[in-house]
Amino acid sequence: MALVNPIRNNSYSVTSGLLVTNGNAAAQTVATGYIADRTAVSGTISAATIAGLYTTGTTAHGLNVGDLVTITGVTSATGTTTALSGTFVVQTVPSTTTFTVTTSGATGAVTIATGAAFTTADIKIASGTVTPTIGTATGGPNGTSSALTTANYQRYDVIAVDTTTGSLTSIQGTAVASTGTPVVPAVADPKYLALAVVLISSTDGSTVTTSGNPIDVRSTYEYAPVRAFNRSQNVRIGGNKVTPSNDAYVPVDNQTARKELGYHSAIGAVFNSGPVTLSNSDYVVHHGGLVSAAATGATAPTITSGEVLNRLTGTYVPFSNTTIKWFQTTGATQTALVAADFPAATSGNVDHLLVVNKFTGILSVITGTSGVAGTQVTPTLTTAQQALYVPLAVVTKDTTQIVNIRDVRPRA
Repeated sequence: MALVNPIRNNSYSVTSGLLVTNGNAAAQTVATGYIADRTAVSGTISAATIAGLYTTGTTAHGLNVGDLVTITGVTSATGTTTALSGTFVVQTVPSTTTFTVTTSGATGAVTIATGAAFTTADIKIASGTVTPTIGTATGGPNGTSSALTTANYQRYDVIAVDTTTGSLTSIQGTAVASTGTPVVPAVADPKYLALAVVLISSTDGSTVTTSGNPIDVRSTYEYAPVRAFNRSQNVRIGGNKVTPSNDAYVPVDNQTARKELGYHSAIGAVFNSGPVTLSNSDYVVHHGGLVSAAATGATAPTITSGEVLNRLTGTYVPFSNTTIKWFQTTGATQTALVAADFPAATSGNVDHLLVVNKFTGILSVITGTSGVAGTQVTPTLTTAQQALYVPLAVVTKDTTQIVNIRDVRPRA
């Protein structure tokens, strides 16, 4: 099967999650995740009011009404720390250097910290299940699908997210006979971001079955490693300092960062120091580390062997799934999950963060706070843990089985 270029979305990227797995024979399960606009913009905040009017100095912000924007470094005399800093929806754009958001709880004088900034925020996409249908001759978002029948019964479908609504959908391809070769449908409408391709079939013309696992086709951010020729020019790109000694990873899909990279390249201040990569982390999963459920109703995950790459030194640390323990982690000890780990009298969920030690290759589990389905708190790495671990996946488990897996590997 050849995946054609039109399946890639040039406007949006998956920044985390949205891994598609076989939920059951007919449905595809999509994990919670985030997408980002490739034309994202960022800049500094020079002034603000408690009513939510922000000024970006003399530099145009490039924002539009409806954009999600994350603001940092702005506080008020009283009120919560998120009253003026946090993620908001742009309400109006009075000028090229001002925009407004809806704020609440801020009173008194406003303080603008050094480095106060804004950036367009990632969009959260809730997990869900997509069940491909038999379809009609004109069905599907592209209007190009054909129905599955007993004589015309296999088809490639694309599992995608509608970037305008956040909803998950199935883009149907053209069905062919069992002796034919199905073709992956092009994702013609730019509002759809492709996540996976799945081969579906029907033996009776009325019931959909699946053949094989989904093929991951998520578009992700791409980063170009660069270095400065010298320190004296004090080069910064995307807010990050670029030095001669270590690679700085520039998100080439980000409009602002790409503009700054172009400027510094034109004056001979920076040079490219390696191939484009999918992560800006110093420690990445070079290969492997894919986490999945071994079977429907599985209580423990399956993790493929792989290697962690230290991009500062060029060294590789291998790991394998033979060392993983599907346990709850409390401090330095591990204990088996028991009923007390879940909410009483309900079907509770708990999120486990599967991590690999970047120096030893030993796999571990970090457990979040359990809660009623959908309210559990996903664990995050502390500063000390960030120095020690590379995350692989967030696995959601209820009292009986795995119910969701979110891929969070930093990829080379």
